[in-house]
Amino acid sequence: MIDRDLFDSYDTALNALDDLTRRAVEYMVKRYEGYPDDMLQNALEANLPATVQFFGREAAYAALDFYRKERASLQDAGDFTPKPAEVIQESWIHEDVAKAMEPQHKGTSDRTGLANNLAGKMMRRVRDRADRTITLNSERDPLKPRWAIVPHAGACPWCIMYASWGFHYASESSAKSQRHANCKCVVVKDSDTENPVLEGYDPDGMRERLLRCGEDAGTGVDNWEASLEAASKFYDREWLRTGAIPTVSYDSEETRKKKQKQDDHKNEFRTTTILASRGFSCIYLDDSGGLTDLANGIEIKTLDAASTFNTFSSQISNGVKKEGLSRLVIDISENPYVSDKQAKEWIEQRISRYPWVRAVDMIGHGRQLEVVKNPKAKT
Repeated sequence: MIDRDLFDSYDTALNALDDLTRRAVEYMVKRYEGYPDDMLQNALEANLPATVQFFGREAAYAALDFYRKERASLQDAGDFTPKPAEVIQESWIHEDVAKAMEPQHKGTSDRTGLANNLAGKMMRRVRDRADRTITLNSERDPLKPRWAIVPHAGACPWCIMYASWGFHYASESSAKSQRHANCKCVVVKDSDTENPVLEGYDPDGMRERLLRCGEDAGTGVDNWEASLEAASKFYDREWLRTGAIPTVSYDSEETRKKKQKQDDHKNEFRTTTILASRGFSCIYLDDSGGLTDLANGIEIKTLDAASTFNTFSSQISNGVKKEGLSRLVIDISENPYVSDKQAKEWIEQRISRYPWVRAVDMIGHGRQLEVVKNPKAKT
């Protein structure tokens, strides 16, 4: 079992090095801002390696400290002396600089974009040396520990997927090759191979929530591709990572004041809280210009008093015309006039006129989310 305080100390050290690396890259790009692109690239290739190698060395030392202390917590661990991984090669940094400079040479990015792009690549290099220190020593270690990827706050669904596999990794390439630029996820090892655990790290919960994204979209069970797509578009990242229910919010104070003056917003807000309880990201937009209700393209129709097909029909017709629509949600959970079965039939009947609408989400009387598929949708 990995001590949580030990992990947090290691994570803090790596985050500090991320910040220092980013600042160093930004300073260097600004320092040479008057240089033409070719001269800037030469200056970066000449001066950046020493800085990145210094931060990489500090990352390796932090990894060594974590490795030694984690191993020492295990009884009868035996003798083993971990060593830092090899230095970050200058040729790797030169390749990253050249890649980051391509948009500059093409005229498709400014110097701010260059700094952000290059900083992300250099942060990856620094963390990579920490990863390699953990994984290469683990391969030499007689205890043969297993590794996991622990996602950071705000981690992308792709990282959540790899993290959801838990202490599954048994080779260097499988554990660290998943890191992307700007990724702050941490590769850790646990010498206790019989019970590898890190407090607060719940891979089973992450896997369940991620797969639920695909199920809620009506794509079936264990569909990883569909789950990743839905998670990226509609769901809150912290909910994916920890299960914490996201807060319903507004894109601006002006939008909040405008929405709260609307007669139907109270009921609409109730629907939004149901979506948030299922992990959806719920950020209201000012929809007066024909936009959807939420920033992720979700349009909400709360039909508490609708009792006829014509009412359902007009609300659906209005919803499918919204600019940026990705998902239409019909909420009848508080409607005393229409059963779930009847509402579903009316929804199917109406959306069949719109072959580009694949499906509509319906919140029924039990507050469950059901996908009503369009029988005439274009595939």
